[in-house]
Amino acid sequence: MHSTHQVSILEKSSLAISLLFYGLQSVIHMLLNEKFLTWGHHQDLKRLMVLP
Repeated sequence: MHSTHQVSILEKSSLAISLLFYGLQSVIHMLLNEKFLTWGHHQDLKRLMVLP
């Protein structure tokens, strides 16, 4: 009975860890996408300023 209890705790912790990693991954992707979008926007602004 004690061993099964430990297994359930391990399963819960592993689930929490996987959720945490998923959250971090999505946040990192969001930040990277934002950076690339802003960088692209700045490049477009530079191009627009250079054209006239």
